Amino acid sequence: MIPKRIILQILLIVTISSCSTESNIESKIPVIEINLDGGSSYNRKCDELTKSAEIIKLDLPGSIKQVSIKKVINTQHHYLIQDIHNNVVWVFNKSGNIVKKIDPQHLDSHYLEEVTDIALLDSAHFALFDGAIGEVCICDFTGKVKNKIKVPLSDAEFQVIDESKLLFLKGRYNLNNSASHYQLIVTDIYGNIEDKYLPYDNFFSDWLTCGL
Repeated sequence: MIPKRIILQILLIVTISSCSTESNIESKIPVIEINLDGGSSYNRKCDELTKSAEIIKLDLPGSIKQVSIKKVINTQHHYLIQDIHNNVVWVFNKSGNIVKKIDPQHLDSHYLEEVTDIALLDSAHFALFDGAIGEVCICDFTGKVKNKIKVPLSDAEFQVIDESKLLFLKGRYNLNNSASHYQLIVTDIYGNIEDKYLPYDNFFSDWLTCGL
């Protein structure tokens, strides 16, 4: 079973992403209210979710004129940045200096068509998901591949749970098996489906989007 705290974190992120911008944010801050299984509610104001902010200039190569950042992962010593415009993952140190450009199409001796999402695996490795071919590639921060995992789905967001499970957030029609009617899919580290959550029905459409 997936811990309730994981579901809570996902729903929390989804709720934050849907908060509308108010004309007077000081006087009217959106409040997040989440109730799981009829239990106690989780109430927080959006401005309480961040304690501090810091601006770090990233030293990109001069040949790069445009980037489109989908995800930033903050580790102890690095920032991992998924750039969907250039289809690469940039690795920066904490000072903003570039350490490595990881190109999925020239990844060690392996090839990925497109990086759909990235997730941190442990302190030395992260995972790239290729939604076009349904593969997860685990590598270190230099781009050296440790392992590749075939998973029975595509075009999904994903996250690593406790270094042993993968959690996928998928659309309605991209999985042609027993899990096709569920939005959240949990697999083991080898890509085998273990659990399914949040079933679709006739009145329940694709409301859970880009929350991982």
